Amino acid sequence: MDQTGANRDNEVHVAWLQAQLQRRLSQRRHTGIRLLLDEIETSCKEDLSSLANAEAQVMAGIGEKLRNRLVHGTGADRLEASGKGATFALATADIAQKLSSRLRQRLAHVQSFEDRHLAHDARMIAKRLRYLLDPVRQQVAGGPRVVKQLKDLQDLRSELHDLHILEARAVRATKRVAKDWSAQMMQAVTSDEPLPPMSANAPHLSACYALADVCKMIRRQQQRLFSRLEQRWLLDHGDPFFESTDRIIRQLAPP
Repeated sequence: MDQTGANRDNEVHVAWLQAQLQRRLSQRRHTGIRLLLDEIETSCKEDLSSLANAEAQVMAGIGEKLRNRLVHGTGADRLEASGKGATFALATADIAQKLSSRLRQRLAHVQSFEDRHLAHDARMIAKRLRYLLDPVRQQVAGGPRVVKQLKDLQDLRSELHDLHILEARAVRATKRVAKDWSAQMMQAVTSDEPLPPMSANAPHLSACYALADVCKMIRRQQQRLFSRLEQRWLLDHGDPFFESTDRIIRQLAPP
């Protein structure tokens, strides 16, 4: 997962940017997206090369861990010979209660889409809670709906997370072009060359404007997604979900 994360980001960003090109855009924004796609294509080649070099070593380590656990049962939980021990339902309820409390706490501290670390933690907790409840969703009342709500939260936060990474990438590209423009200006200052023309047709200046426009577009989309998160999950909007989760926990582990 660690080795393939960068390449996954590349694929997600390319798909999102290409989808934007299908909309009616200004020429400047269209240019900015094309510039960013070119930047990502270069990054893709570098990331794939790095992955190919590390793949054999990483997989060898994973294989060794799997062999140890499968052969020796490292970390396995077994019932006592008498049959005593926690049932699957009780164990699920116990973990679900802890994850639900943690998810509520994390969401309570998210104030804006700038609270990315807190929101990312909430997404990971929601993911674990969803995978935990998924096997029993058909055995408890309200299970399918709660699992779907968790998936929706996970998808929404994933999209916000992807756009955050894409925004950082677009900002870096803008800074790099601006740095190149500054270097060109300084070269002209320290030589007999004329200063570059201050017009929209100047390649570096035009690229800066185009990339900055894409940055603003990405930020506005993050704000729209955060509004959806706020309306469904933040403040008191998430209470119905947590009440449903509590009812599921009581079904799994009745008093």
